[in-house]
Amino acid sequence: MREYKYMTLFEIASYEKEMDLRGVSEIARSPQGSLTYFKKIGGNPQRVNQFWRNKRHSFISRTLGAYRLHKEKGHNVERMKLSLIAWAYMPNK
Repeated sequence: MREYKYMTLFEIASYEKEMDLRGVSEIARSPQGSLTYFKKIGGNPQRVNQFWRNKRHSFISRTLGAYRLHKEKGHNVERMKLSLIAWAYMPNK
């Protein structure tokens, strides 16, 4: 299984206001969501349990393909990018 590089909490923080303004990834940012979990474990990728590791991998795999396709076609992909960031992944890296 491919391992997607994690962003730091510091990197993610600079996008949270925009996520909120655009209403992106409300579930990931909820008390039971992936971003909240990532913050709870101090943003340490080594501490991500298998449940969240699998959910993250599935989400990124599914969304990254659509992100690349839409970007290639010149569509606005900002919301998709923000949703990937909510899962601690920067698609441009």
